[in-house]
Amino acid sequence: MFSWSGDLLAAVGRTLGVIIRTTPQAAGWPGVPELEELLGQMNPQQDAVKLLITYDPIPEQWEAYFRYMLGEFVPALEHLGLTMCEAWHTAYGEYPLRLSAFTAPDEVSMEQVLASEAFQALEERLKDFVVNYQRKIVPVRERFQF
Repeated sequence: MFSWSGDLLAAVGRTLGVIIRTTPQAAGWPGVPELEELLGQMNPQQDAVKLLITYDPIPEQWEAYFRYMLGEFVPALEHLGLTMCEAWHTAYGEYPLRLSAFTAPDEVSMEQVLASEAFQALEERLKDFVVNYQRKIVPVRERFQF
């Protein structure tokens, strides 16, 4: 019996998604909304969002910063439902020294986490160890995001 692998099915779905979204009237296909719904189910990442946090750790606070990030901040955000997906260090240039990224399945989930008292307390505590703190929410892409 033939079966589709998840990766192959996702690739076919992305290809069909481009065709359906660019040429449904020209192709005269019936049931385009149903096909788009199916494609959405095949690609659960389409609604995923990413929280980007940039900052510069205070040099005198390095040890406390590392203890807090690894021992409290990251585990607590994962407990709240976010998944850490990236951590970057800037080696050269006029950019924030750190970029940390966390994903959520959709914008509603992300907004619920960010509005929670637990997140707000975690964020305020992080600000004790860093300067130039900024955060933003962006759609998840398969490339570097800043």
